[in-house]
Formats: sequence, structure tokens, C-alpha cells
Amino acid sequence: MRDDTDTVRHHGRRLCALAGLAFLIRAAFVWGAPRVLDSADAIHYIETAEQMAAGAFAHVNPGIPSLYPLLAASLHMALPDGETACMAISFLASIFLVPVVYMLALDLHGPRAARIAGLTVALWPWLVDYAGRVGPDALACTLWFASVWLLARAMRCGGGGYILSAAVAFSALHLTRAEGFFFFVASAAVAPLFLKPANKDEWKRWAVFVGTTLVIIATCAIGAKLALGHTLFGARITRIFQDWGVTPFEVAHMRESAAPPGTIVASYVLLPLAHTIVNTLFDVVPKMLGPVLMLFMGAGLLAASKPRDMRREGFVLALAGVQWALTLPVLSPEPRYLMAPLVALSLWTARGVADVSASLRTHARGRWLEPLPLATLMTVFLLGLGMMAAADRLRVTPNEPVEYKMAGSWMKKNLPPGLIFTRKPQIGYYADMPSTGPDVQDTVAKAVARARDASARYVVIDERYTAKMVPALAPLLDPANAPLELKHLKSFAPFPQGRVTIYELGEF
Repeated sequence: MRDDTDTVRHHGRRLCALAGLAFLIRAAFVWGAPRVLDSADAIHYIETAEQMAAGAFAHVNPGIPSLYPLLAASLHMALPDGETACMAISFLASIFLVPVVYMLALDLHGPRAARIAGLTVALWPWLVDYAGRVGPDALACTLWFASVWLLARAMRCGGGGYILSAAVAFSALHLTRAEGFFFFVASAAVAPLFLKPANKDEWKRWAVFVGTTLVIIATCAIGAKLALGHTLFGARITRIFQDWGVTPFEVAHMRESAAPPGTIVASYVLLPLAHTIVNTLFDVVPKMLGPVLMLFMGAGLLAASKPRDMRREGFVLALAGVQWALTLPVLSPEPRYLMAPLVALSLWTARGVADVSASLRTHARGRWLEPLPLATLMTVFLLGLGMMAAADRLRVTPNEPVEYKMAGSWMKKNLPPGLIFTRKPQIGYYADMPSTGPDVQDTVAKAVARARDASARYVVIDERYTAKMVPALAPLLDPANAPLELKHLKSFAPFPQGRVTIYELGEF
């Protein structure tokens, strides 16, 4: 009993140290390189959080998973604004990922690999970056690992605490990501295949887990229907497949060109899907993992070291594959959609580092090389953190669209409220004004007419996005090219490729 208590204390100290390291790294990064909003989805989450904080549940967007903005709303009163509250949830979720990954790695590969896995998620620059962003990605990744670890524990070890915790984790993941319910269904099917319940008690655990999760999800759906007016299912599921839609224009074009019946499916579904799969496997994954993580991952997957729980390892790998498959309908290989599968693969990187170090330790002449694998991995992460922290200060054009915040903040301070006509809603968010935008096919005349029809008061053209997506509007970056009905108010040019020009729409 004392040995068990000492073991728990030992792992507890390690977890506290790793979580503390993760906190310090993320806090330093947020302070030294603060993020700005870089997507329209981020604004939707902030708006939803602010609506929930104000009690305006009837106006909540049914397509936005509710848990992330709800947690942000709970912090909104203690923090200056919705953006900061949402970032705080991402920050905290990213720190909690460390102990969850540690515990899963401990069950899979043992204590040495668990320590390395904890260091990996604490220092991985990509995860550090997302700890300061608005979006549910960090929270969803932590809940994903909690769900997988707790379900494996519930099936193998039993205990009502693990079963209930697994059900709560899967329900929370369902409320965080649009594909969360499908992941629960897939996990419920995959668990018996890999974890192999051997008797009635183990099957009973599985049944209780499934039933408890369904009850929690159904209860949440009923509560959401009463509070929000929708059950959190329909609009979110539709949103997963929104990029698979074929517009009437595309259908008409196919008919006019006498295309074969299968052409629409091949052109607008199968080819984009194949493109996403190829890009993910041969571009995104190699870039995100890099040669060092992939090299040690191969060693971890193929190592013959003992002990190995192949069923539990297969269970985690299968669910990582399921999560990737569930993101394919988005038709985007963006790394943020692959966060959980990529971090899952890094568990085998941790095992590979531990196994290679152990092999070096057995050789008398090579014993001094034992720290080299871990030192190599840590050097890669620390180098990445240093480059990322210095990027905004040294790069001529930063990755972050800081010019949007600059322009929007100036508008909020110096102009009366009005509808902004711009392709980037971040400018409207920072200006605290509503926004709408041009069509990619618009000419200057059509864009001005569209802005007037929408009763827009301001027209804002940015070089980073609008000038590329709507090339006909690029000349408006220079006020000398503007038509008479656009009155030039302000121009920003903080760095190359970062110009923003603000106009007021006249009465012509």
C-alpha cells in the first residue's frame, strides 16, 4: 500500500512539474508574442460567448458548438472582453493536455515514455501557439485525450469513477466539436474490437458507459432546446458537410457542358477529398512532425521492447485514424483539424526516444550517448520556440494579421459606428462595428454598388487578403485610384504586404 502511495506521489510531482513548465512557456509566449484574430470562426466564438455572458441565449448561432463559448462566458465577467476570455480557455485547456497525455502514455509505454510525452506537449511550439488563440482546438484536443484514456481505463480497470468520467468526457467533446457525437459512436464500436471484453462484467462496463453517455448527451440536447431553441445536432452536423455542397451555378455549368452524370460527384466531392487525403499524408503530417519526431516515432512503433500492450496501442491508433477520417468532410488539411491525431502519434515518438536511449545505455562505449535522443528532441522544440517568438519581431511581414487590429482599433476610436464593407470581419470586430463584404467577382463599380445596397458607411481594403481574393479591388489600396464616391479617411502600411486603406462611402 505504501509503495502504491509513493508511486502516486512520484507521478503527481512529475505532473506538477510538467504542468508548471507548460504554464511558464505558454505565459511567456502570450506575453512576448500575443495573437490576433486570424479567422472568421474566431469571431463567431467570441460573439457566442458574449451573448451567453449577457444571457441572450435565443440569439446564439446553432452551428457553433456550445461548450467552448460557454466556458469563456463564465470567465467573461472577470476578464476585459470576450476575446481575452476565449484565449484564457484555450490557455488552460492546453496546460491540462499535459497530464492527460502523460497518463495515457504511462498506460501505453511506461513511466519514462510518459515523462517524454509530457515534455513533448509542454514544449511543442505548435501547441504553445494554439494556447493563445481563439478557437476550440486546444480544448477539443484535451477532451479527446481524456475521452480515450478514460474509456480505455474504464474497459480495462472498471470502476464507476472511470466509467462516469469517460461518459462526461465524451459528452463534453460532443459539445465542443461538430464531429464529437460521431467520434463517440465510433469509439463505442472500436473499444470492444481492440480491448476485447473477456467476461460479462467487462461487457457490462461497456454497456454502462454507452448508456450513461447517451443519457448525458440527450439531457444536454433537451436543456439546449429549452435554453437555445435547438438541440445542438442539426445545424452542426450540416456544417461538417458544408464544403461538399455544389452551387446552382456549378450544376448549371455542368448541364450546359453536357457533362456525364458522375462528373459533378467526381469534380466537387471525390477529387477534393482525394486532394485533402494526399495533402494530409504527404505534406501536412511530414511538415508538422518533422524528421526528428517521425524518426523516433518509427522506432517507437517498430520497437520490440517489452512490455507492450498491443491491444491498447491499437485502440489509440484506431481512434486517431477515426478522428482524422471525421475531419475529411471539411475538405481542408489544416493542421488544427489534425491536432489530436498528430499528438497521438507523438506518443510513439516518446516511446522511440525512451527505447533508443535504453539501447544506448546497454553499450559500454556508447553509454555517454544515452541523453542524446531526448536532447535532440528538446533542442528541436526549443529552437522552434525561439524562432516563433522572434518571428513577429524579425520577419518583415508577420504571419499574424496585426494590421487588421490596428485599422479596426483606429476606426473604433476615431469614427462613428456604421456598417463596414470589407472581406475580413476581424476589422469589423476590432472596430466594434458590423461588417459585410464584396463578392470575389466584383469590380470596383459593382463593389461600390453592393456596399451602397447594404447601407455600408465605410469601405476597407486590405492587401493581405482582399487584394488577392478580389483582384479588381487591389487598386483601391492607393487612394489616388478611388472613385469620387469613396472619401479617403486613413491608410496604414506598417510593413510590406500589410497595407489597409479606409474609405467613407459618400452620397453619390
